[in-house]
Amino acid sequence: MDIEKALATLAENQLRADRRADRADARADRADARADRADQRVEKFDQQLRAMGALVAKGVQVVRANQKDIRELRESVEALVESQMRTEEQIRKHDRRFEEMDGKSDERFRKNDERLNRLLDEIRRRRSNGHN
Repeated sequence: MDIEKALATLAENQLRADRRADRADARADRADARADRADQRVEKFDQQLRAMGALVAKGVQVVRANQKDIRELRESVEALVESQMRTEEQIRKHDRRFEEMDGKSDERFRKNDERLNRLLDEIRRRRSNGHN
C-alpha cells in the first residue's frame, strides 16, 4: 500500500507539475506575444523616426533654398529702393524747373495780356470816327 500511495502521490505531483508547466508555457506564450507586440511597436517607432528624419532633412533643404530666395529678393528690393530714390530726386529737380518756368510763364502771360489790352484800347479809339 505504501507503494500505491507513493505512486498515487507521484502521479498527483506529476499532474500538478504538468499543470504548472502548462500554465508556465501559457505565461511564456503570452510573454512572447507581448514581446512580439513590443517589437512591432519599436519597429513602427523606428519607421516613424526615419520618416521624421527625412522630413527634417527636406525642411532644412527648403529653408536653405528660401534663404537664398530671400537674399536675392532683398538685393532686388534694395536695388529698387535706390532706383526709386534716384527717380524721386529727378522728379524734384524737374518740379523745381517747372516752378521756375511757371513763374516766368505767369510773367509772360501778364505782359502779353497788357499788350493785348493796349492794342484793343487803341483799336477801340480809332473806330470812334462816328461810324459804328
